[in-house]
Order: sequence, then structure tokens, then C-alpha cells
Amino acid sequence: MDDKDTLHIRVSQEIVNSLQNLVDKGMFSNKNEAIRESIRTILLKYKEEVER
Repeated sequence: MDDKDTLHIRVSQEIVNSLQNLVDKGMFSNKNEAIRESIRTILLKYKEEVER
């Protein structure tokens, strides 16, 4: 079973609109998926620095 946690964040309306635009263009199924992908991307980008 997946061990998941919930994060509650506040973002600007500009970010919400940008995320919705990605969803509207079919790049993600919803804003949550776009946010999860963003987090994965950042974690991969900084993986080496975190592991030091």
C-alpha cells in the first residue's frame, strides 16, 4: 500500500492560472498531478546536493 501524506500550500493566483493552463492544454490530467510532477522534478534536480 502506498504511504502518502497531504500537504496544504498557498500559491498566487498567477501560479494557479499557469497550472490550469497546463491542464487545459492536456499536459496534465489535473493541477495536483502538475504539482506532483513539479516536486519530483525539483527533487531530482537537487538529489546530489541533498545526498551529500
